[in-house]
Amino acid sequence: MDLFFSCFSRTYPLTPAQPVASSRPGLLTLLLLLSLLAGYTGVADAQTRHTDPEKTLKDLFWGDLYASGGTTLFCSQSFEKKSITIKESYIYDTAWIREQLECGTSSKCRTNVPDYRRMISDMHNIYPSTMSFELARGYSHFAAIGDDGQTGECETRKAYGVIEPQDEAKGVVARATLYMMEAYKLPAPTSIETLIDWCKRFPPDETEKARNKQIEKLQGNRNLFIDNPSRADQMR
Repeated sequence: MDLFFSCFSRTYPLTPAQPVASSRPGLLTLLLLLSLLAGYTGVADAQTRHTDPEKTLKDLFWGDLYASGGTTLFCSQSFEKKSITIKESYIYDTAWIREQLECGTSSKCRTNVPDYRRMISDMHNIYPSTMSFELARGYSHFAAIGDDGQTGECETRKAYGVIEPQDEAKGVVARATLYMMEAYKLPAPTSIETLIDWCKRFPPDETEKARNKQIEKLQGNRNLFIDNPSRADQMR
């Protein structure tokens, strides 16, 4: 790396005929290379605009992002608007976030910890779900179960403390989880190899990509794992 920067730290003597701008002929190249390097090694930015989770859910998530309805993540159920059977689902569960922040109950965390309010206001981690699925999910971690466990709600498989979603949701779950891990320095709630596998094996469709762009407009940042699923390899 010292050699890299030394290439651009040399001085070049001026002649009377040379314009002043030529005294730094490598500056543009340096800036370009540093920009490319930052793009390669940079991490996903966390959202910083919103710290009121209730307002974010009401006005932005349901009021804007899903104002015309949509499809639930885990059960692929179409809906026209939020109802008593449709609710928000936090992929990286809020209970896991509280556990890592060691801030106590949900009420205490919301009152005393601005970072907690910011994390649970992040729409990259929130998807529409059915009430019945959320009740069945409980506090289970997402994991690969395979032939073990019992078949549950919406073609999922569930064993003690873990749940495996249907294939259509695995990539979304992985990318949302990896995003939260990277943006907020949270630990993996399940096998990192499973998350990497799901992220790459079940790539984002046009709906997920469009949602990513819309969330960027609403909260100012993107989920880079949707832009480039292969970046999941960097999380090992």
